Amino acid sequence: MTTVLASGLLALAGLLAAPPVAPKFPSSDVVPPVTKAADGSTLLELHQLVCVFQEGEPDALPYTAKTPAECERVNRASADKRKKSFKRLRIRAGKYILRVVNTNVPWPTAFDLRGERDVALPTAVASEIQPGTGKEIKVTLEPGQYVYTDPVSKTATYELLVER
Repeated sequence: MTTVLASGLLALAGLLAAPPVAPKFPSSDVVPPVTKAADGSTLLELHQLVCVFQEGEPDALPYTAKTPAECERVNRASADKRKKSFKRLRIRAGKYILRVVNTNVPWPTAFDLRGERDVALPTAVASEIQPGTGKEIKVTLEPGQYVYTDPVSKTATYELLVER
């Protein structure tokens, strides 16, 4: 009995002394590159390609569409199949400048960021982002799950996780 008790205590001591295991994040999570802006905010740049956001879908095919309606057809037909390769962006809560860049879309695009299930989370919206230009949106992001999309091109809905 003493031997069993002693070996049990040693096993328990080994468990207590074990180093903590780092949390595992889904392989679809990506921490995007950010920089500090002059005003102390964090700058996060998102790039709109034809029918997709590059950061949310880095392995997307290079779609060619001449109108937003063509993008809507592409995304209606293929977004559900592509979702397993989407990347959820993970960032820390705080003050941000979201720079949304219309990289090569031949029409003015838009941007819509909102809480996925929590309507109380901050929103960020931009419209008329001309080809080859970008718009900056200042927003203080609170912890929570967000989604973003381009409502003009009817892109798929991408995820942004904001952590403490």
